Parts: sequence; structure tokens; C-alpha cells
Amino acid sequence: MRISAKRIEKDRAQIAADKKQSLAYRAVVLDSSRTVKVGERYIANVHLSVTDQNSPPVVLLGHIDSNDNFIPSGDTLRYDKDALASVYETTPLTIGKHFWEGEIITRRDTGFEKLVFHMNYNVVKNKK
Repeated sequence: MRISAKRIEKDRAQIAADKKQSLAYRAVVLDSSRTVKVGERYIANVHLSVTDQNSPPVVLLGHIDSNDNFIPSGDTLRYDKDALASVYETTPLTIGKHFWEGEIITRRDTGFEKLVFHMNYNVVKNKK
């Protein structure tokens, strides 16, 4: 798909206006699998993220109960201003699938919005 020069200039003007309002843009890549074998397809979706640098989102860790309610654990992720992201970091010590869940709380013009997310990754044995 070809994008016109006029469209590109319009988009650049909007980004410049947003920067004056402390909005920051970032590309986010979400892959469909954290472990892929030779010959298997790897798929990733690319999204655009917008963050208000004066009021970055808060990310709480926790779990989803059987009624689909988010129950916070009390842990909050550190926000990295350079990466424009809250950072989840761990060093797993066991092989297998690991899960983690959280809730992003962000300020909107109409108040606060809460978005729940689920993530997982697979830990495989090191080859010596």
C-alpha cells in the first residue's frame, strides 16, 4: 500500500501537535509465540501506542478470578520513561509455561480506564 506525501505531512503535523500536549508515540510488537522451532511460523502484530508523558499509565500485577474480576497482588511495575513502557522482568528457574496477568490504569478525558491483560512465555531447557 502506498501512502501519499500529503497524508504523511498531515500525520507528522498531528504528531508535532500531540508532542506539545506531552503525548509520546511508540511502536509495540506483540508476537504470537515466545518459543518457535525451526520450520514453524512466527507471527507478530505491530501496534501504535500513545502515552501521556505527564501522566503515564500505572500497571498492577495480579490475577483474574473465576468471575473475571482482576485481583491485584500489590505489585506495581516500574515505568521507564525512555522506553515509554512499564517493565516486567523476571528470571524463571523452572522449565515450562509461565503466566502473568495485570491491569493497566490510564487517565482519559472522562476519568480513568482499566484494561486487563494476560501474558505467558515458555521456558525451555538449555542445550549444553
